[in-house]
Parts: sequence; C-alpha cells; structure tokens
Amino acid sequence: MLGLGFRAACLILALGSLAGCGLGCGQKLALDRGADDGVAALRKSDYPGFLAITHPDMQRALPRPEFEKMAEAVQRLGAYRGCTMKGVFFMAYPVMGTRGTYELDFAQGRVDLELFVVRGKIRRFYLAGSAIESALEEVKEAARVAAFTITSFRFLAGAAPSLAPADPVLFTLAAEGLAVEDGATEVGCDVRFLDGAGQVAFAVEKVCVDGTAASEEADDGGDSVAGRNSGIQSRVLVNQGAKAGAVSLTGLILPPRVPLEAGSYRLEVKLTDANADRTVTATQPFTIRSR
Repeated sequence: MLGLGFRAACLILALGSLAGCGLGCGQKLALDRGADDGVAALRKSDYPGFLAITHPDMQRALPRPEFEKMAEAVQRLGAYRGCTMKGVFFMAYPVMGTRGTYELDFAQGRVDLELFVVRGKIRRFYLAGSAIESALEEVKEAARVAAFTITSFRFLAGAAPSLAPADPVLFTLAAEGLAVEDGATEVGCDVRFLDGAGQVAFAVEKVCVDGTAASEEADDGGDSVAGRNSGIQSRVLVNQGAKAGAVSLTGLILPPRVPLEAGSYRLEVKLTDANADRTVTATQPFTIRSR
C-alpha cells in the first residue's frame, strides 16, 4: 500500500455542510486535485510528476522502486472511471492539512483511497481493498517469473583465447530478469571447464562474491578454488546493475593444481537466481596450449 500514518486532532464535517464555505471549499478542492494528480502519476508511471506533488514524507515512504510497483498494479486495474469522495476531515488548524477518503472506480474493481494533503502537497496516499491487493500480488509474481537471461558473456582476453596451462581464466558476464526481493537480487554461480567430449574437466562451485565486499573470501569449494602463492582465490564478483533485476559479473578462475591437458575446452557458467529458484547457463570456447 501507499502512505504514512499520522496522528492529529481533527474536526469532522459532513459533505453537505460545505455549501457556501470559503476555506473549507479550498481545502476540499486541494484534496480532489491531490486524488486526481496522484492517480494520474501512478497510471502514467510518472515519478518526476509524483515528486512534484508530494510532501518529503511521502517521497521517503515511497521511493522509486516501490512507486513503480504500485504504478504497475494501478495500471493492471484498467480504465479509470473517476472517484467519489466519501468523507472530508478538516484539521484543527489549516496548516496541519486536510484528510479525505475516496472510492476510486477502475474497470477491474474499486479501490479505497485515504488522502492527506498539507499545504498543497500529498503527505499520505493510501490505497486499500481487494482489487489493488490482487494487482500487487500479480506484479510481484510477474517480477519473479520475468525472463532470466544472460545478455553478454566474453573473455577479458578476447574471444576464444589460447591459454597456457597455468594461466587463469578471466571473463565478464551480464544478466537480467532476476527476481528482486527486499530491494535486492541473490545470485549463485558455478563454473566448469568442459573438455572436447563435453565432460567436466574442472569445476568451481559457489564462487560468487558481492562486488561491494570484494575483500571478503570467496566460498571455498575444495582444491579447485584454493589460492596460489599470493593467497588469491577463484571468485566471481557480482555487482547490481542500474536496472532492477540486472547484474554484472567479473570472474577470475584459477587453473587446477594438476594442469589440464592441452586441447579444446568450453567455459560454462551457470547462474542461479536464488530468489526464484531458477538457473541459466552460458558457454564460451577456449584452448589450452601445450607447455
């Protein structure tokens, strides 16, 4: 839902008593305008417009990612048919603002709105009811099952590099469509070298490390990830992308202690979207030269 709670003494006036009023009519008009403008911003996914009409408290309560989720839910309700005011509550002092309740009519159902306007800015915009709750659940589920794909994958040394047996493998990879929960993705990464017959010649499991905490040790999967002289370990650094559900990875995979034979191999990287329990795999060819 949207909004912030507030506590204040208020004076309650029946709608009919607004006839011939002065300040009260102005406050009601401010509420009506806030309801219309708030719904319009959500229906258009207009975050800059939302910032222009809202109080800082509202902006802190609804940062852009949450606004976009609510906007998508409102859009799923279909055509907007208008609203009906159910009540208006004038605060004891005008500077404290005005509270109003509305019923919003959409093609897919009706939604209750509680609105609180202070000096022309929306401080509370709370949507409730089964229609909006169902729409929000649909948005959440859609985010979980969005296409999970690897959008780029290459060696840092160039395409199909030729490596000496003791050379590390360096690669970069980007993926999108990961499920976001509590504002973050959770990525797992397994790396394998496949020989010419498609058999696993070398494997490094659970090697992902948060790129913002790169100094931490990567998970130790046994001899395959043991560091060499410098203590460096195989690892894949994961950084969150600018787009929700997107990540970029940079991998450093040390060779096994027993060198692989010369020949053709494929680097296989399997990513796991832990929030949605699904995987995606990509491969790239490379060769190991004779000593």
